[in-house]
Amino acid sequence: MERVTQVQLVDLINRPGPLWLVGLDFSGLSFRNAVVKLADFSGSKLNNTDLRNAEMNGAVLSGVDLSGADMSNAKLLYAKMHHANLEGTSLQGAVLIGAILVGANLKNANLKGANLQDANLEGAVFENTILPNGLIR
Repeated sequence: MERVTQVQLVDLINRPGPLWLVGLDFSGLSFRNAVVKLADFSGSKLNNTDLRNAEMNGAVLSGVDLSGADMSNAKLLYAKMHHANLEGTSLQGAVLIGAILVGANLKNANLKGANLQDANLEGAVFENTILPNGLIR
């Protein structure tokens, strides 16, 4: 898996989309305030990344490791996140309208204030997860 540097990331996200970013290692990098609509990150590593306020509408994040990422206030409208690992991820205030989170791991995730309208959470794993209304499941 090829490791991406912060400089390479800035170059990539400034290119016109859609972007094909499959199987790359972005772990620990900052996407803060980035706009990466319709990007395909399938099978990539984004663990411990800073995705605060990022706009990733329509992104494909299937099978992606997002564990420990900070996705607070991110916009992920209609994002495809099948079987994504979101363990320990902060999705506080995130907009996940129409997102597909089928089979996603949401253990220890924080979804307080998140908008999950029309999101598909079928088979998602919840354990010690803070839900949008502040309840823990």
